[in-house]
Parts: sequence; structure tokens; C-alpha cells
Amino acid sequence: MKRVERLHALSEMLRRSGRRGLSAERLAAAFEVSVRTIKRDLDALENSGAPVWSRPGPGGGYGLAGGASLPPVSLSPAQAVALMAAVSAAPDAPYADLAAAGVRKIMDVLDPKTRAQADELAHRVWVNALPASSRAIKSALEEAMAE
Repeated sequence: MKRVERLHALSEMLRRSGRRGLSAERLAAAFEVSVRTIKRDLDALENSGAPVWSRPGPGGGYGLAGGASLPPVSLSPAQAVALMAAVSAAPDAPYADLAAAGVRKIMDVLDPKTRAQADELAHRVWVNALPASSRAIKSALEEAMAE
């Protein structure tokens, strides 16, 4: 198993463990790697922004903070392209830059096959968007709406 695949599987296993958490030894056995490798993987997850918690001592272990992660996203290639097109078609919409950032995050977590199919389909879609207005004006409006 490649490290990237193991990190993803590790985060899913920690998410499923809930409040109980899992010991480094149990995680190492599940992935057939050393405890040292699991601890490096846990450190990599934490450094990437995953909300990893640890509890020392007997009965301790590692887990992910509850409510801090979403269940896996499963989109078809057409749904992924539809999101990209919708965001591209409305560059002047409130929070358009944040929506575009959200779509990029969704695309990043798609499985490789779906991502490749969505990229291929996206190259066949053209969105004729109007020129965008000043970003400073939009930011001021967005802040006013949020307050």
C-alpha cells in the first residue's frame, strides 16, 4: 500500500473509531507497518490539518475530533464538472472565490479515476462568463452581508 493510500485509510479508520480511538500498536497491525511508521503517519496527518487527538497511557490511543470531518464525497464525473461550470459561470456572485476554493477541495478528494474522467470532461466544456467586477467591492458586500 502506498503512503498516500495508507494516510487516507488511516484517517478513515480514525474517523470510524469515534471517541474510543485506536492504539498505535493496533493501527500498525492493521496496516502491517511498524509503530514508528504509524506515528510518523499520524504526525503527517496532523501537520496537514487533520484534527488528530491523542490520549496517553493505558487505554489511550489516537482518533479524529468528532464532527471535524465530513463523510467521503462521492460524485460522478458529470456532477464534478457541473460544480466547476456553475462556479465558473458566476464569477460575480457573492462568495464566488470561496465557492471556487470549495470546488477545488472537493476535486482534490475525488478518487483518481473519477478525477481523471472529470478533468477529461471539463476540457470539453466552455463557460462564456462576463468580465468580473472589482473584487474589492464584492469583498465589502460579502463582509456587510456576513455582519
